[in-house]
Amino acid sequence: MDKKVTKTKKTSTFGNMDLSKLQPQARDLEEAVLGAMMLEKYAPEKVVSYLSKDAFYVESHQHIYEAIVQLFNDGNPVDILTVTDKLRKNGTLEAA
Repeated sequence: MDKKVTKTKKTSTFGNMDLSKLQPQARDLEEAVLGAMMLEKYAPEKVVSYLSKDAFYVESHQHIYEAIVQLFNDGNPVDILTVTDKLRKNGTLEAA
């Protein structure tokens, strides 16, 4: 009996992945950073020098970060109420 040998091409499971964005590594850390920015008076000033909105994987966190930065840049207080109001004015409250 003749046996046919067929070669199969092995494909990487990474071949079909969209690597344009890193997979979420620390959603809880993103939340901690945003929370600190709303609770600690000088946190926004420190964080904006290190992070941009693209540092946040979760899209809703990007919206929240943008609202915080806008408030900070305008010299307004940053807290849960002002951030919520800014998100509403930006039209991103539902997305956040």
